[in-house]
Amino acid sequence: DGRRRPRPVAGSEFELPADVLIMAFGFQAHTMPWLQGSGIKLDKWGLIQTGDVGYLPTQTHLKKVFAGGDAVHGADLVVTAMAAGRQAARDMLTLFDTKAS
Repeated sequence: DGRRRPRPVAGSEFELPADVLIMAFGFQAHTMPWLQGSGIKLDKWGLIQTGDVGYLPTQTHLKKVFAGGDAVHGADLVVTAMAAGRQAARDMLTLFDTKAS
C-alpha cells in the first residue's frame, strides 16, 4: 500500500532516564496490546477508562496515568482528540499542583 512502517534496528536500543513520560499516539480505535500488563482498566470495548468518581476527567485509576482521545472514546474527529489532550495537560498540572493556564 506504500505506507511506511518503522522497523527495529538491532543494537540501537537505549534507556533514557526521565521524571515524566507523556506518550501521544495517533491511531484508529482498535485493541492496544501495549496496555496488556499495565494495570490500566479497559471497558468492554477495550477503551481506557478515565474519570472515575474522585478522579480528574482524563485520569485513569492509576493516579499518575492520564488518557484521552480515541483511546478513551473511540474513533472521532482530530479536534476532539486535541481537546482531550489539552484537558489531560490541565489535569496533569492540577495533580502536580502547578498553576494551570
